[in-house]
Amino acid sequence: MADKQNVVSVSDRIPALKEQRKKRANRRLIFYLSIFFILIGIVVYFQSPLSHVQQIQVEGNYTGETREIIDQSALVSGESIWSQSLGSAKERVEQIPYIEEATIERSSRQHYALLSKNGSYGLFA
Repeated sequence: MADKQNVVSVSDRIPALKEQRKKRANRRLIFYLSIFFILIGIVVYFQSPLSHVQQIQVEGNYTGETREIIDQSALVSGESIWSQSLGSAKERVEQIPYIEEATIERSSRQHYALLSKNGSYGLFA
């Protein structure tokens, strides 16, 4: 008689099994959708102008032509930031006779400041 009290009928277990399967399927769906949207976001980023070189600046140049330094670096505006090698560009720029040391950096954002003076505001980059 004690065995009959511990036995759970199949009809009582079916709703619980269905609920477990449903939860597992929902978790799996959320996981796959997350991966899908992350991959879509990566593709959109690499295709957008956010991942392309927008501006090349030369600072600290007092003796030579800025255009010569940019040309020697072989960095190109409009190409992907990640496809251009900064190490090899640095080596090429340091081959110019009047340059002792070069530093090349990636910058993904332009910083702005909103300043207030006497009730008027100004936006500075």
